[in-house]
Amino acid sequence: MDIPELIELYDKQHDRIDALKAELKEAQAEFEATEAQLYGQMAQSGFESLKHSGKTYALKDTTFFSIPAEMQDEFMDRLEANGFGSLIKRTVNQRTFSAFANEQRNENGGVLPEMFDGVRSYTKFEISRRKA
Repeated sequence: MDIPELIELYDKQHDRIDALKAELKEAQAEFEATEAQLYGQMAQSGFESLKHSGKTYALKDTTFFSIPAEMQDEFMDRLEANGFGSLIKRTVNQRTFSAFANEQRNENGGVLPEMFDGVRSYTKFEISRRKA
């Protein structure tokens, strides 16, 4: 294939992925609406679980918690003070770290400083696509 043919194929595949993502988003919304309706009807009818067509369907509720960004440090201190410091995991956002490492490499003549010894890297080659 020559470059113009590859560009056409690339565009076609890119558009297909976009269409599938939109279709998935719509299907997910429909599924969530059906799930909410089913949950409501089962709860209203007093069913904790039921069997249908060889499958068991059970009501389940899960509560999720999050720490607001403005109280992260304070709450980490509270966890440690109350003996739950083992819950704290030191992490660095991957994109932030990559941007920082690239910045350090650029400032150091294309070479990563010594503190990056042992850090793995890979380069992803992509095509940027936007309207002309």
